[in-house]
Amino acid sequence: MEETKEIYLFIERNHRRILWITLGILFVLDIITTTIGLQKGGFEQTEFMIPFVGDPVLHFVIKFFAYILIFGILEGVLIIIQQIPFEENFSWNKLCYYISYFFVIIGLC
Repeated sequence: MEETKEIYLFIERNHRRILWITLGILFVLDIITTTIGLQKGGFEQTEFMIPFVGDPVLHFVIKFFAYILIFGILEGVLIIIQQIPFEENFSWNKLCYYISYFFVIIGLC
């Protein structure tokens, strides 16, 4: 029971880091699976990415900049929201996290 509580507290303290690491892993896996799919005769359906997916390095660079853009926007939003004065009975932290998760899910779509 105590071990479960420690894991939960670790995740609670570090869940934004875990979110960003998970998102980074998903981006890398997307690059790998797209490259493998293209080598096996598949094709890219996203019109914006068609010119870039043929070269894995260029594909990585585009995905890296997309990751940095998402990271910058969400962390910026969190900084702005955390500067807003809050009422005692409302949890701004939870709102910040829900907004972060919402934008990450929208970004992955």
